[in-house]
Amino acid sequence: MIFFILFAAIILLFSQHRSILFLFLFFVILFLLAGYRDVTVGTDTFRYLEHYQRIQNELNVWRLEYLWIKVMELVSFFNGTFANLLLVTHLIILIPLFFVFVKASRYPILSLFFYVTFYYYFYSLNIMRQSVAVSLILLAFYVFYSNFKLKWLYTVLIVTGAVLFHNSALIFILAIFMKYFLEKYEGYLITILVGSILLGLVFFNSFLNYLSLDKYEYVSNESEAFSISVVSILSSLVINVIVILIRNIIVKKTYWYYLFIASVVLSNLLIITPYGNRLVMFLGITKLILFANLIDNNNLIKKQRSLWMVSMVAYSLFYFILVLGNGGVLPYSSSFLNLYFS
Repeated sequence: MIFFILFAAIILLFSQHRSILFLFLFFVILFLLAGYRDVTVGTDTFRYLEHYQRIQNELNVWRLEYLWIKVMELVSFFNGTFANLLLVTHLIILIPLFFVFVKASRYPILSLFFYVTFYYYFYSLNIMRQSVAVSLILLAFYVFYSNFKLKWLYTVLIVTGAVLFHNSALIFILAIFMKYFLEKYEGYLITILVGSILLGLVFFNSFLNYLSLDKYEYVSNESEAFSISVVSILSSLVINVIVILIRNIIVKKTYWYYLFIASVVLSNLLIITPYGNRLVMFLGITKLILFANLIDNNNLIKKQRSLWMVSMVAYSLFYFILVLGNGGVLPYSSSFLNLYFS
């Protein structure tokens, strides 16, 4: 735990730098930590090992998405170990993030800091397939709202790839409609936020029971315990306040802003729904870009800007400390170090 807190602090020290080299070095460190972790890190990691062993033994695997099976088959074809599979998977996770941070964030290293402190990195140590999908969906948002030629084709390909890693990536379609709705009816934002909280607390969980949301894949109780905890509810209430604050200070309302609001509305609706946070991840990751860009994109005076940044960093660190260890990612153990130094 102390190591990861210190590492987050080091990233923060460089957060105002826009050096691609520093960003790359931090990504390499995160890549190696994830790729060479022990099978005991992450409550679902052992399940992935079982999947891979079945692939190696040419046995069938059930209820797994197409591209995840193909990645395992590819690594197995080259006689790769499970550690090789982890490395390949985290390469797929981190490359889209690196690209979007460089292209969309004014402070890419600060976005990386939020990636760590808002726990997305630690999710990837546990729920790898969905983390691949979340990373690809972030890339899809960037491409869809960009000026790229053939952006529709690229978006379809990226989203399809995400869905073939994890079915829940289909939420991209809902996110686009939510962004359009919120952009059109932003004048009713407070009503929308309050209404979504009330719906989430009273009605929405019962409605989702008919969709059998909790049956879409295996998850361990431990890895998702905090999704319906007091921490989750309090965090949701705090983030609603942050939305209102951002609305009052932001100058240019980008698509990152509206997608972030969409994530908060969705979080409100799923506030007491088991596994709901797994869907919110797809939209919530947009705050990594929005929060970093808000340092310049606001109407605050210089001293107030500094206070705003400190507040956002403090909030992310507080959240980080509260949830650190969820998903069985601690204590951290390295398979590489265990092999050569045990």
